[in-house]
Amino acid sequence: ASRAELDRIAAGVAELTVPAIMLWGPRDPIFGDRYLDDLVDRLPHADVHRFEGAGHLVAEERPYADAIVAWLEERAPSDAGGDAAEPGVADRDAATDADGFVPIWAGLDARASDDDVAVIDMAGRAGQPPREVSWRRLGERVRGIAAGLSRLGVGRGDRVSLLVPPGPTLTAALYACLRIGAVVVVADAGLGVRGLTRAVRGAWPDVIVGETAGLAAARALGWPGMRISARRLPAPARAALGVTHSLGEVAALGADAPLPTPPGADDEAAILFTSGSTGPAKGV
Repeated sequence: ASRAELDRIAAGVAELTVPAIMLWGPRDPIFGDRYLDDLVDRLPHADVHRFEGAGHLVAEERPYADAIVAWLEERAPSDAGGDAAEPGVADRDAATDADGFVPIWAGLDARASDDDVAVIDMAGRAGQPPREVSWRRLGERVRGIAAGLSRLGVGRGDRVSLLVPPGPTLTAALYACLRIGAVVVVADAGLGVRGLTRAVRGAWPDVIVGETAGLAAARALGWPGMRISARRLPAPARAALGVTHSLGEVAALGADAPLPTPPGADDEAAILFTSGSTGPAKGV
């Protein structure tokens, strides 16, 4: 088939509204992840199940039926099988749970005018005292980054991979993502380049926030997502790494912007990866 014919077929499939799943084996000398990138763009409604270590002949290398059955069960109607619940009971239970929900950023809001120390960064330069950040300053930074990300189009359900070491920057970025309902993707740098690649590509983030090393890996290995640097970079490095904004610029962008409606208690909040000590890191 010609490229034009394939494009027409893909355009027709992309208009489908029925659930769809793509089973993908990334370990192939020809059909690598750049082909998956293209398919995801063409089939935005489809879910992706990656079989790490498998090639494109997934059906011959992995027990794919289990993945399909699990996927179907997740999308089965809530009333499929079993006795019907009393009308209104589920609604009342959900309302009760929501009424008791205290969001993780409530503590920040409560101490918005508190100048006591909230975060101590011990990773400063040798001979210099540790950096201290107050509750007031942390709250301002979180609000600025949250509103700035929202202005950039990042919102509820979008996935944000945080390739930032522990400290005030990671704390602020994490809380900002949770405040706007973005899903944070956290994987330990100890996984190494190969393990991080599995984790990042498996989670398929919309945004990557990282230090220079993480952004360099993202560029070299073709990880998906808009790239935001944890700190301001020189113009040449910024261009080479494909960085669109720094976190400081994002916070400035959100300085006078409103915050979106907060996420709900049952919205997805995070994808956390295991350490990888007993096999490929698994996301939860």
